[in-house]
Amino acid sequence: MSSAKLVGTFEEQMKLERDTAKGLRATSAKTENSIPKLLFKGIELDTTKHAHMYATLIDMASGATISKVEHYEMRKAVERHVENEKRMLLQAQRIARTLTDRRMKPLLKAILADERRHHKALTMLMKTIAVEEKISQDDWWDFLNKWAVFST
Repeated sequence: MSSAKLVGTFEEQMKLERDTAKGLRATSAKTENSIPKLLFKGIELDTTKHAHMYATLIDMASGATISKVEHYEMRKAVERHVENEKRMLLQAQRIARTLTDRRMKPLLKAILADERRHHKALTMLMKTIAVEEKISQDDWWDFLNKWAVFST
């Protein structure tokens, strides 16, 4: 498949993902019960993530790069996010130690697993973008293939 055709295919799929996420968001907004609402929200977030993944594939297929200014701002933002994830993880661990309701534990375990995964992914991203020189396409592909496929 040619690069242009591949980009076009990714763009079509990205639009479908965005439209589906919008519909899920609307369904969730009309739903009162928090259990199906959480399910709809989870699928919406995954679908939104898929749209962003297609946008990334479009950038990668077209050879997009980041500027030095964007690189600097990204690095500073990632550093802040790593600290925030660390705080969220510590707080969730404190909550988990005191939680006694067994029905709530699976949700909290899922939160803890996500927080650990987020912290690790952001830490690895920080290491990937720490160097001032241009990050190679191979560096980005390696990072994406290792970290961008997890569920948020």
